[in-house]
Amino acid sequence: WYQRRVRGENTREFLTHYMRYGIGVMSGIPTDLSMAKLLEEGLKIGPLRRTCWNPVDIVRFKPNPNNAGYGNNHLPLHLDLPFYYQTPHVQFFMANENTVEGGESFWVDSFSAIREMSEKRPDLLEVLKTVPVTFRYTPPGTGVYQLTQQYVVNTLGEEVWQTVDNPQSLDPAMFTRFRDTDTRERWWEAYTYFRGLVEDPSRRFVKRLETGEFVVTDNWRVYHARREFQKTAPEQERVVSTAYMDW
Repeated sequence: WYQRRVRGENTREFLTHYMRYGIGVMSGIPTDLSMAKLLEEGLKIGPLRRTCWNPVDIVRFKPNPNNAGYGNNHLPLHLDLPFYYQTPHVQFFMANENTVEGGESFWVDSFSAIREMSEKRPDLLEVLKTVPVTFRYTPPGTGVYQLTQQYVVNTLGEEVWQTVDNPQSLDPAMFTRFRDTDTRERWWEAYTYFRGLVEDPSRRFVKRLETGEFVVTDNWRVYHARREFQKTAPEQERVVSTAYMDW
């Protein structure tokens, strides 16, 4: 697939799928090709969005990590970097090596959950559209401090254009400080209902990413997550590269 894409074949097919569903998967990436070279020279797209992890982050298992992504536990469904004023629109995810046991990835279309919520509980959806909540990222020992307020659901007229959500980055203390009790109770009711729709297993696209596979997701729409994995032999590794771009 990668070789056909580099030669200019199936470009329309790939981009149409991404625009329609918010996700695209490419296989056959050479294992010696870095994420930066793949994007800049192979696919000829960019520039990459610089974040607190630089343009490209190499995610490899670490004992006692200061970021859940570097551990091996289950990662809940989330959208990346909600603590930035403008969250990156496109996420790139490449499996450099994946020989561990478990660790399947899965994705959920937030727009599908929002459509259902608009039909069944439009009153609660209105809360997520009008009450901002604080997201914060302050990993210990790094000197990084990122904080902003966001609406979980953002619309233009009747059209949803962005979802912003990461339960691990929510800052309940700041939310308590700036919102009255009734507003907080109503927001948590709305958020819990929404997360119940998002977490419905029937919505998931589940796939074990094999070495040399590459995923592009709409970070304003498609949640991603990872199941727990185990290293049952010293030589087993799960190494992925991630990067972002503004669309």
